[in-house]
Amino acid sequence: MLINLLGNEQNEFMDFYLNFQPSDLPRLAYNCTFLDIKAMVEENTDFEPGCYLRKCGKYTFALTIGGNAVCIDTNSGNIYICDHGLVMQDFDTDDIVINSGLVPCDVYNSFDVSGEIPFSYENIIIYMDKIEDSFITFIENIADGKYMDLEKFITY
Repeated sequence: MLINLLGNEQNEFMDFYLNFQPSDLPRLAYNCTFLDIKAMVEENTDFEPGCYLRKCGKYTFALTIGGNAVCIDTNSGNIYICDHGLVMQDFDTDDIVINSGLVPCDVYNSFDVSGEIPFSYENIIIYMDKIEDSFITFIENIADGKYMDLEKFITY
């Protein structure tokens, strides 16, 4: 299931999930729950924002208590957190868009748009908050208790 979702490219993220296949994971003290493979596939195919983020190579592998997505960017290997309402479907146009209500005014004004911001890798990378440069560093920091609350990484 995971290979069907992410492809065959081997990396530290794939190795971790394929080797350990974690399941029945408890919520961590950081208000974060890692998803098992089945839940990860569901989150990235059926639920927002994961089903949209995967279109630009970002895959949700954990959720915060507030429903925010913790994602790996398969383009860079970076770990990001995404507010659960940041990416959505515009029901007037059926387009996937970035919710302009969650974007600072000065950044929004830099776009030549009225309404929601078009969804693209280049645009979403501006608004998602980076937690770490790699999955291994993220896992090590989780294990070492270096995070108090992952939701505090959201900066809007």
